[in-house]
Amino acid sequence: VHITEGGAQAGENRKKYVGQESDTTRGSGVIDHIGFRTTGLEEMIDHLNKNGVEFKERQVDDQGLYQLFLLDPNGVKIELNFANAEAKGRTPQLKASELTTAIN
Repeated sequence: VHITEGGAQAGENRKKYVGQESDTTRGSGVIDHIGFRTTGLEEMIDHLNKNGVEFKERQVDDQGLYQLFLLDPNGVKIELNFANAEAKGRTPQLKASELTTAIN
């Protein structure tokens, strides 16, 4: 699990990349998502597709991460982090390197 600054302090690149919605500066609304390191990218994508779960694909090359962002049944955003090597030629909708400045 990772924790980063969010809410009203989130920059435009973070909002674009992660899809952050809340500008809350206090309380649980400050938490935009929960992130997990995991394995089995292709199996997870197959599972999500089979169950009709929408997700966004992202990539952070300098951290070696291929990411899936999705919402759980309660609307909590989940970030699943896989090693880039598992992507095997997949093309994400957005790469962090495509943003003009650092994600913050």
